[in-house]
Amino acid sequence: ELVNPSLETPPSEDLSARYLPSSNAMLDKLAALNIELLLYSSFKDGWDGSQSRAPADADINDAQTLLSRLPSGIPIPKPMLSSNGKVGLYWDTDKLFADIAFDGGGKFSLFSRSKTDAPHELFSEGLEIGGMSSNWLSDNLVVLFNA
Repeated sequence: ELVNPSLETPPSEDLSARYLPSSNAMLDKLAALNIELLLYSSFKDGWDGSQSRAPADADINDAQTLLSRLPSGIPIPKPMLSSNGKVGLYWDTDKLFADIAFDGGGKFSLFSRSKTDAPHELFSEGLEIGGMSSNWLSDNLVVLFNA
């Protein structure tokens, strides 16, 4: 199971508010997402039942690194955490579903599926975060620009 996957409003703003001073400062969505990812590092084994696993700090760091390289114009993704400790990011719009799962060791996989009249799926695995640039992400996440 994912943490709050069915909420229309991401829980990031609510979770972040617990850890920020009570001021009128606005929190942008990217900052809220980064804070939520940081909060994942406080999860311990058993957080979602006896068989659930805590996420690896390295996977959280990888997610934040990839976020810092997202090209402008791409919508901010929502975070996800599976009960087996896998950290991910996803987009779910009327036109597209896409997710990135962090596989450890600085690697991730990318899946996307269009929801248009001509559905199309793309899956790439073993991608290395260290080799990712904004240009690579622009080329491979181009479907998100109009999502």
